[in-house]
Amino acid sequence: MKILITGGTGFIGSHLVHSLLQNGHELFILARQNSKTWRIDDIKEEISLLPYSNFDDIEKVFENGFDGVIHLATLYKKNDDISAIPEMIEANVSFPSVLLQQAAKSNCRFFINTGTCFEYKLSSFPLTEGHPTDGYNFYAATKLAFEQILQYTSSHSSLRTATLRLFYPYGEKDNRKLITLLMDAFINCKPITVSKGEQQINYTYISDLVDAYNKSLIFITSDKYKQHEVFNIGIDQTVSIKEIVTTLEDITGKQSIVTFGDTYPEGEIMHMNCNYSKAKEYLGWQPANDIKKGLQHIYDYYKSHPDQL
Repeated sequence: MKILITGGTGFIGSHLVHSLLQNGHELFILARQNSKTWRIDDIKEEISLLPYSNFDDIEKVFENGFDGVIHLATLYKKNDDISAIPEMIEANVSFPSVLLQQAAKSNCRFFINTGTCFEYKLSSFPLTEGHPTDGYNFYAATKLAFEQILQYTSSHSSLRTATLRLFYPYGEKDNRKLITLLMDAFINCKPITVSKGEQQINYTYISDLVDAYNKSLIFITSDKYKQHEVFNIGIDQTVSIKEIVTTLEDITGKQSIVTFGDTYPEGEIMHMNCNYSKAKEYLGWQPANDIKKGLQHIYDYYKSHPDQL
């Protein structure tokens, strides 16, 4: 299939692009001129990079005649950064809305959207797709806003749509987030200070997320598809930061140089867990990697690619 991908140069998108290419799809990556492409430099000759500068470019992009769109591009800024609000609205609501309407106008078959677990109201129970939504922060609120637009478009066009709500992605080639920072600390013997480390979170490994997109692509183009669907994509096992550090000690054979602080950041999420039974039923998807397997994969990768830390 001919597939347009946004966010294809990012962490999750780059892993997905490699997988889709191996599966024989013709890929077009919509990217700004200043996008960092190092994650896909090894396959740049096998894909088409389409430049994007403003909304006016989108209509021309769709002249390529795509079968569908996989939308991963997003913009996250801290909740207290008021100056970033217009930028987040443009990136997370306006841009995908224009993209979506052009996909419907151009008779694309499908549009797969990427959501976040932060769209749900916090709960001590595993979250299902039927759980109430209540954006955890402004970023999540913008994702929820586009979800409403996606549902509207799906019900007023022939475009097949689905949203994958991802739970705490992690893996090699990630940005400088917690697990990458911890891996850097262990491999390069860098002291690091974190919070008290008691949060119970369900980190989901990158290859499992990519598998979910591949299975969603099969689902959305099959006779099984009936209407717009939202799928939770996340492992159903929580782990604390302290447990992650202990696991890394076991994997690396090194004593921890992590210092646990006395406080948590304001508004810190202390517990989140995923119920992925709907994805298992509809997509045939379930995670294959627990936290130890995932951390082992990342450690092996960065031992061979220390320059990326």
